[in-house]
Amino acid sequence: MFPSARLEFSNGFGRIAEAVARQFPRDIDGFARFVRAQAELDPYHAGEPRESGREFLARFVADPLLVEMLLCPILFYGSAREDDIDGYQLVILFRSIFQEGFARPEGGIRRLLDLLVKRYRALGGELRMRAGVQEIQVEPAGSRRWRSPAAERRPRRSDGSRSSRRSRSSIVRSPRSATTRR
Repeated sequence: MFPSARLEFSNGFGRIAEAVARQFPRDIDGFARFVRAQAELDPYHAGEPRESGREFLARFVADPLLVEMLLCPILFYGSAREDDIDGYQLVILFRSIFQEGFARPEGGIRRLLDLLVKRYRALGGELRMRAGVQEIQVEPAGSRRWRSPAAERRPRRSDGSRSSRRSRSSIVRSPRSATTRR
């Protein structure tokens, strides 16, 4: 993608910093200023920085190629803007990708999801896959119910209730013991 330069990064921030110093020696000080500036921001306060991510990064890094190379994995991850990202999202994703590093749960993501589903069901939640949600009903005490067209198509029992046969799963009932905080 960038034939004239190469930046390597891993789960350790030192590798990307060394690559910037090696490939873009005139921009290492600007890169260091950018790293310090983004570290001072609260990434969960939408609107800081106010300019686009590209503009924010370009305030510190002069070489347009380095700007593009730093934005590439961030934009690949995703952004609502075409060819750019909101400044605060840049801060969040820069930290996540370059400073905190990627991780893969031991045993893969399936194992983690299975644990979450098991805990959800233990709390009384019911999980249905591939079933649309028609309505979300908020009930007293903060519990929620989802009305699903698929649930209404389930066959009725002789007592008039719907069969408990489940399609492959959408959330239908939230756990009773879970609380919602606002």
